[in-house]
Amino acid sequence: LLLESPRASTRPRSSSAGRPRSPPPACLAPMRAVSLLTLLAAFLAVALVAQPSSAEEHEEHEDMFEMEIDADGDVVAGGGGGGGAAQVETTRYELEHSLTQGRGFSSRGTVVVETSTTTRQRLLRLDEKLTLTEQERESVRELIETNGLYQVRLRSSASNSSSPYVLAALRICDLVKSGFKEEIKLLLDSTGAVLSLEYRAPAGVFSAKRECSNPNSLPSTVAFSSAVAHLLPTPAQQISIQPPNTPPPPGMQGVKATNPDGTPMQGEQKQPGILRKYWYIILPLALMILTSGAEPPPQGGAGGAPTGGGAAR
Repeated sequence: LLLESPRASTRPRSSSAGRPRSPPPACLAPMRAVSLLTLLAAFLAVALVAQPSSAEEHEEHEDMFEMEIDADGDVVAGGGGGGGAAQVETTRYELEHSLTQGRGFSSRGTVVVETSTTTRQRLLRLDEKLTLTEQERESVRELIETNGLYQVRLRSSASNSSSPYVLAALRICDLVKSGFKEEIKLLLDSTGAVLSLEYRAPAGVFSAKRECSNPNSLPSTVAFSSAVAHLLPTPAQQISIQPPNTPPPPGMQGVKATNPDGTPMQGEQKQPGILRKYWYIILPLALMILTSGAEPPPQGGAGGAPTGGGAAR
């Protein structure tokens, strides 16, 4: 395209024969469309050639799912690759509950803990769903009247029947308002022993609409909806030892500082005052100033000139 000057644009440009210039032919627009379509087809062809085939992509996804990932997200050496399924250690804990304020416990199922031997990851589940019997529902009605505690417990060691119990409790009204939905979380150590048990009833959308004051409002069929999970340890907050030169917080000025072993902490001693520090110099100077006053005036007439009475004999 040719750029014309503003002066030339004010009047039609004529040819040598004096006739106005003819407009561009109408076939240029179809040619431009054909050129754009050709470029688009070339771009699609390059994209299709660069894209891997579906078979290769499927094999890549299979290899990805066959890799074994540990708790930190790293690939475990030797994991996957068609080496077979990882071995799993299974531990069973008998879960008991009490509907009589702890006066008696009965079995309500088994908590199954599956531990991977390679990644040490744990998967917890309940082997069966709890549905209350007619006698148990009557015990629940009695708990609703007093808003008593629903208690669950299990042994801390699955292999030792004399190991201590780990117990948790919840108000029965919280369980009723949640629609008998429960969450059980276990904190296990490296050997598989139970360190703590967390039991809660999550509040749902209809929790505020469920009634707990009337024991007769309990449905005819009470089925628990249980979720079991592994509770990960939480690092404790680090409390630094207060340095001796740091002033105590407000309200703790009268508390004596102690060392970690309980002995009194020896803080920095205060510097004595100038009078206490240099008393042996100040005291003699003060005595000298007090005892070295001006001489008293002479006695009256003594040492004066003789008067006229001295001539008498």
